[in-house]
Amino acid sequence: MEQGKILVAEDEESLRWVLKKALEDEGYWVQTAATGKLAREYLGGTRFDVTLMDIKLPDIDGLTLLKETREAGIDTAM
Repeated sequence: MEQGKILVAEDEESLRWVLKKALEDEGYWVQTAATGKLAREYLGGTRFDVTLMDIKLPDIDGLTLLKETREAGIDTAM
């Protein structure tokens, strides 16, 4: 049974993989993004219950993306 949807925005591939695997093993549906741009795209099209975001993404600062998400009225816990 699916527990919820989680977005993991992390540029380090190994950490992104470990988080995805651990969360999926607990029953969560997980989408991953290696860049802030891709995370922004996913957030605009899918409702995530939780977003785990690196604050030092290569293209967009995670804090900037957090601010943009809030200003856009996107409802996700970060």
